Amino acid sequence: MRILLAASAALLFTALQTSAGDEGWTEISVEDLDTAIRSGDANIYDNNPKFIWEKRRVTGAQWLNAMKYTAKDLPEDKGAMLVFYCMNEK
Repeated sequence: MRILLAASAALLFTALQTSAGDEGWTEISVEDLDTAIRSGDANIYDNNPKFIWEKRRVTGAQWLNAMKYTAKDLPEDKGAMLVFYCMNEK
């Protein structure tokens, strides 16, 4: 898993942390993401095309079509940590 996370470090990892009155995007380090994954605190979403998600993904990541998702696709807990990632050419 560490290798996958280290390889994914080149990707843009962002976390959307939503709580009452405080909404916004923040970056998360690979180390903090690893801790969140291990503790079960992270809800990870892969926004790559589905064929890429099927080939490889961060362990535990769910595929999410960013253009066609509903509230049912996300956790009920509005304060949950949501982590979205995709490939980035940079």
